[in-house]
Amino acid sequence: MAKVLLVEDDETLSAMIIDWLQNERFLVDAVANGNEGMSLLKVNQYDAIILDWNLPGMSGVDICRAYRGAGGRAPVIMLTAKAMISDKAQGFDSGADDYLTKPFDVRELAMRVHALLRRPATMPSNVLRAKNGLELDPQKHRVTKNGEEVHLLPRDFELLQL
Repeated sequence: MAKVLLVEDDETLSAMIIDWLQNERFLVDAVANGNEGMSLLKVNQYDAIILDWNLPGMSGVDICRAYRGAGGRAPVIMLTAKAMISDKAQGFDSGADDYLTKPFDVRELAMRVHALLRRPATMPSNVLRAKNGLELDPQKHRVTKNGEEVHLLPRDFELLQL
C-alpha cells in the first residue's frame, strides 16, 4: 500500500484529495503547513508527495528543494494556481516531477499520481547491503531484512548508520 504526503492549506481541496487517496487505498499523511510537511519528510518514508506551492511556514518549492537536497527520491507533484511558464520552470527546477495548475479535476491528479508510481526510481541508490540479508537505504531512511521492511525509530536508524 503506497504512502502519500499531502501538504495543502486549502481545507476543501485537501479534504477532496484525501478522500480520493483513501478511496484508492493510499495511506495518507496530510498537513496544512509547510514546516509541518518538512518535519514529516525528515522522519517518514513516502511513495509520493503532493505539495501546494503557497503554504504558511515554508513554500512547496522550498520543501521540494530541501527534500531533493537531502537525497529524497519519492516523486513530487506541485499544485498551484501559478500558470506562467517561468513559475512552472521554478517548480521543476526545485525538483518537482509533475506540476498541476489549479483549478483541476481530482481525476487528473489521480492519473498523475498513478503514472508517477509506475515509474522506477531514476536516481542512483546508495543502499548498503550486508551478507546477513540486511539492507540500509540512507536516502529513503529504510531498513530491510531479507526483503522485509524493519521499522525503526529515527534515532535507531541513525545509530545503525554508524
